[in-house]
Amino acid sequence: MAGQEDLERLVTLYFMNVFTDTSSVIPFGLHGSFPNLLEEDLEPFKAHVTNEDIRRALFSIGNYKALGVDGFQAIFYKSQWKVMGESFAN
Repeated sequence: MAGQEDLERLVTLYFMNVFTDTSSVIPFGLHGSFPNLLEEDLEPFKAHVTNEDIRRALFSIGNYKALGVDGFQAIFYKSQWKVMGESFAN
């Protein structure tokens, strides 16, 4: 009869085999497929983001769309905008 340690080892090995990717990695060939951006193309990304910019973007999203990394949907931020809206942009 198998002991506790033997069963734990068996289960661990089973799941390691199930969830281990043994396939080879084939690089996706996009190198050189896109043109380089010029310095003037990057200027819009350097612009200061205002609270009004953030508010407009937020309120353009559907209420139950865009689940954030924190797990909250847009409706939460919309409902709390008056409380925390000023804390987004510096």
